[in-house]
Amino acid sequence: MTRKTWPIPWVVLLVVGAFLAGCSDDDGGVRPSNGSNLSEITVPFAVGNTWVYATDVDTSTIRTAAAETSRVVGTKTSGDETYYVLENVTLDGTERVLVRQAGQDILTTPVVGKAKSQDPFQDWMDQITAASLPWKIADFDAHAGCQWVEIDAQSQFTLGGSDVTVRYEVYGKSHGRCSINVPAGDHSDAYHGEFTTRLTLMDALGEVTSGMALVQQYWIADGVGTVKEVLAGSAEMDGGGYTVTKTSELSEYELQ
Repeated sequence: MTRKTWPIPWVVLLVVGAFLAGCSDDDGGVRPSNGSNLSEITVPFAVGNTWVYATDVDTSTIRTAAAETSRVVGTKTSGDETYYVLENVTLDGTERVLVRQAGQDILTTPVVGKAKSQDPFQDWMDQITAASLPWKIADFDAHAGCQWVEIDAQSQFTLGGSDVTVRYEVYGKSHGRCSINVPAGDHSDAYHGEFTTRLTLMDALGEVTSGMALVQQYWIADGVGTVKEVLAGSAEMDGGGYTVTKTSELSEYELQ
């Protein structure tokens, strides 16, 4: 099961990337997906499968604990392929996405029913993100420390009456495999990886005016799906900053 949620409404992010071969230990490396040493992992998509997460969100001003749920509620044909409908009930509300697995690939569509954004900045981000699909979870099985580029793009916009340049970057990193304990059980061979996202806004002179950074860590167990997520974000802008950490651990699950 793959979850892509974030408690800050203005961050719309799917952690995905284009297919490239090889790997470097420095930012700027390309994806390891085509490496012959990478094994496959099975994420169990089937109607009725349910994952419940104990979630804790700690912001600059408040801390919140809640249960979040992901459930496969049906199937839907898109193009010539059949996808599973994954319903995510989180602190932000309820959304549905279409997902399926093909070998090392987790294939997904944008949020079901989501209309094209009328905001040029958001539409640009949505298009770049969609073009970078699918996400290969086997990248997390590369050697620990392997890093690669998922997205690196920039464009010019008028925001708040001012001309700005926006740079959108996503980097992936493998931590290899590890043992992890969560309320739903022990997993001795989980894939551990992370994605770092940066949004940087610069004025007409090239000076940085604001930005945000987000580090998303995932632990994925074969035959179970995501068993833990830790998301840590910060934003700096005129008038102050903002930090948030979200930790989700699998507390129970039911597979058909």
